[in-house]
Amino acid sequence: MSRLRIFLGAVFVLTLICLGLSVTFTIMDLRESTLEVRIAKDDITWPAHQIEVEAYQTLSTVLRARQTPEILPHLDLRYALLLSRTDLFKHGEFLDAIYQLPKSQKLLQNIIRQAENLDPLVNRAMSGEPNSLDQLEKALETLLDRSHQLTLQINYDKIEQIVSNRKQLSAVFLSTEILLGVLALLSLLGFIFLYLMIERAEKNRAEAEFHRRRAEANSEAKSRFLSNMSHELRTPLNAIMGFAQLIKMEDENLSREHLDNVIEIYTASEHLLSLINDILDLSKIESGQLGISMEPCSVMTVINECFKLVNRLAYEKNISLHAPVTRFDYLMEVDHTRLKQVLTNLLTNAIKYNRKDGWVKIELRRRERDNHLRIEVIDNGIGIRKQDQSKVFQPFERLADDVTIEGTGIGLALCQQLVMLMGGEIGFKSTEDEGSRFWVDFPVKEVLAPENVDRKPISIEPLPDAKTLLYIDDNQTNLKLLEQYLSSFPGLKLLTATDADQGLEVAAQTLPDIILLDLNLPRVTGYEVYRRLKSQPYLVDTPVVVVTANINAQIEAESLGIQFDRILMKPIDFNELERVLDSELDMQTAKSAFL
Repeated sequence: MSRLRIFLGAVFVLTLICLGLSVTFTIMDLRESTLEVRIAKDDITWPAHQIEVEAYQTLSTVLRARQTPEILPHLDLRYALLLSRTDLFKHGEFLDAIYQLPKSQKLLQNIIRQAENLDPLVNRAMSGEPNSLDQLEKALETLLDRSHQLTLQINYDKIEQIVSNRKQLSAVFLSTEILLGVLALLSLLGFIFLYLMIERAEKNRAEAEFHRRRAEANSEAKSRFLSNMSHELRTPLNAIMGFAQLIKMEDENLSREHLDNVIEIYTASEHLLSLINDILDLSKIESGQLGISMEPCSVMTVINECFKLVNRLAYEKNISLHAPVTRFDYLMEVDHTRLKQVLTNLLTNAIKYNRKDGWVKIELRRRERDNHLRIEVIDNGIGIRKQDQSKVFQPFERLADDVTIEGTGIGLALCQQLVMLMGGEIGFKSTEDEGSRFWVDFPVKEVLAPENVDRKPISIEPLPDAKTLLYIDDNQTNLKLLEQYLSSFPGLKLLTATDADQGLEVAAQTLPDIILLDLNLPRVTGYEVYRRLKSQPYLVDTPVVVVTANINAQIEAESLGIQFDRILMKPIDFNELERVLDSELDMQTAKSAFL
């Protein structure tokens, strides 16, 4: 809309300029036409009449010379005057004026030629030759008649031109009046357009101010809401976590299943508390209420604290951690707690979005030119798709499709805000299926060589030789039943998926030792899932046990060109299931692995 108004304004200005030039040229044309009329009317008539007068005077001299020969010498003077009158039309504005009258111009040229031809007759008459005066008289009478015709023709042409010029002047005046009218109308429209533009600009400014205030009010209301809700949630959560800890203290009186349930309650409560804290911090940052305590902080101290916090998560996912190998420690002016929060978040993401047997490491790079330290968290995980990288730091944007990975999309947005509050910079590079590299930059306050720096990489002890079973079934009751049954196998880790896409994704990421596949899945049949699993080179040797109530499943599979590894019929016989697991996984090892 703004571009359209600018375009219309430019067109209006150009139109006014064109009209102004048109009026100027019209006035100049009017002036030229008036000048032409004046020349035709005032200048041509007089010299033409003077030719006629001098022709008459010369003829009178000839007639008087017949009676009085003594006046013949005056004939030469009269003839000279006649020629001088014709010479007026040979140059100057008279010549220009006569060109505008074609008929008069032709007659005048004939008169000038006749006047010049009188010269020998005048000379013979003055010398007294016989009959010379008669010849001269006849020539002068012809010249006088032509001169009279010239005067009449000029007057006629003058009248004709005046009429024509009046018509032209009328047309010019009409054009001028129209142009001036259009110019006046456009000027009026221009003022109206300008007024509307000013009014619109004022309205837009008022609307922008209104939207700005409303956005500020909405942001403040949202911040208050998040803050209040987070605060109100912490009170009951405190009771849940507190009682869960009390129950855990009585573990000798609990069954294994009950103890696991209590641990799940406490773990879920911890995750919920972390989520509430992140939301509260984000709302405080948006409202400008989050305080930052800047102080000299040891980088290696923070990194070691972060590794202790994520060590358990890395152990559970069989991810190795590697600390930076460096001869120095660095002091930076930051908020110790918030820097630890940022690095812990980056490490947690690197672990969660990683592969089995993956690694996560931290590297330190110091830039000498500006004395900044870059702390890099690097992993060899699944990476970030190129089309999603622009949304990495946007709140509540989850970039992973895997629903089994916990997350809300708050962490990285919070990290960015915290780093900016501490005067640092944050960024990343990522390649899909190869891994990611997140970094934060801060100025270095001092370089230290600590006495007790562990220069060896921090790593996680490998997990025992546990087995992993993936069960793909959309029936929650079946999943719960198998989960309860397999709880007696501590050396066997159960993974579940409720649809085909999730099952294929979990299988690709975790590479399970065995897969149980229900054939009756929504959207994509179990037959197609089996085909896709076996088409993956890293799963081709993984046993896939089909679980179905269809007694013709094998026949239908063969008609589709599929040969199942093994089939378990529903309802599942747990003795049969144990024999299958023992055959495929050597479950005696799995049973004793954690005992």
